[in-house]
Amino acid sequence: MSNDKEHITLDPHVHTDRSLDSFGSPNTMAKWAKNFGLDAIAFSDHNVNPLRRDLLNGLEKKFDITIFSSYEQGQVLPNDPTPNIKKHCIGLGSESILFDHDIAKVLEHIRRQGGISIAAHPFCRDGFPDYAKLGFDAVEALNGTTKPHKLDINNIPKVGGSDAHRYQDLGYTYTRVYNCGNNRDEILESIRRGDCAPGGITIPPMHLVSRFLELVKKYATNPLELLEEARSMASSMNSRVPKMLTPAQAQR
Repeated sequence: MSNDKEHITLDPHVHTDRSLDSFGSPNTMAKWAKNFGLDAIAFSDHNVNPLRRDLLNGLEKKFDITIFSSYEQGQVLPNDPTPNIKKHCIGLGSESILFDHDIAKVLEHIRRQGGISIAAHPFCRDGFPDYAKLGFDAVEALNGTTKPHKLDINNIPKVGGSDAHRYQDLGYTYTRVYNCGNNRDEILESIRRGDCAPGGITIPPMHLVSRFLELVKKYATNPLELLEEARSMASSMNSRVPKMLTPAQAQR
């Protein structure tokens, strides 16, 4: 995709403190996403329905940024009794979660709501490496916390997402969406037709270390959750970051 085409920058993979392993209110994350030069974001929190549209509209107006309804679905803790898929899927533009073990039903639910299913970090232990066969609408070809891989995408649209769990993680990894305005429907349509490309770089490893130390303080009394996060962070530390670390506003 040529970089001289008009585009907007979207981060479809942003967590708030509605995710157990994350820090930063929706207000804080929206504010810093705008400050770091992003045009649009999606609050893709773990296994919770999106914030009400009226609340998202208020944040959009306050910070002049487009905000999608979204979520990241998939098992986070072992032995969770909730009927859920074991690996992770983002429902970009979807208004509610369907909890089910069957990934085909989950993907169809997202489509029926006009959303886009994204295979999150497909080569992590909690990602779907067989996303193409399963029928995902798009794949997170660049995740801010994961070492980049060469993907056989089979003509599936590629996106980039920071997987930010704190405001300090924002701005490094995002999606360039071409030939659209800041209208949510236009952005989704551009992604569906593949008029998009991953942008930016992975989050600096020291940011991930700092994030883990915050989790140590938060979950010192709950070692099971801390252990699961430690495993996830360890799988991310193979990320390779260029010496020049520039956030989105310097790479637009």
